[in-house]
Amino acid sequence: MRRVTTASRAWTIAGLFLATLHLGLLCSVSLFDAGRVVADWPERVPWLVLVAIPAALAIAGLRNPSYLRAAAIISVPLSVISLAGATLPLIIPALCYVVAYISCESEAPAT
Repeated sequence: MRRVTTASRAWTIAGLFLATLHLGLLCSVSLFDAGRVVADWPERVPWLVLVAIPAALAIAGLRNPSYLRAAAIISVPLSVISLAGATLPLIIPALCYVVAYISCESEAPAT
């Protein structure tokens, strides 16, 4: 069983920071404008949830590393979902989650 280390926590927090920064950037270019989300919520809310799922899994990954792997697996296809490249920077948090998962130590099996 893997356990979370200080290095994996640091990488996870870096990935969360970068994902939040990217979401803020998308809001600043009016891709996820709050007024438009309220007006067109059936179209906008699923995209916001889709972007937030890997971050929520990464937060859970601060206690259980398998969630870090799931966050990375979801983030990679999510980063190429937009043909305009708006979600391409989400590959960086995905790489942070992969490094965080790899940096988790393996406990020695009990014999």
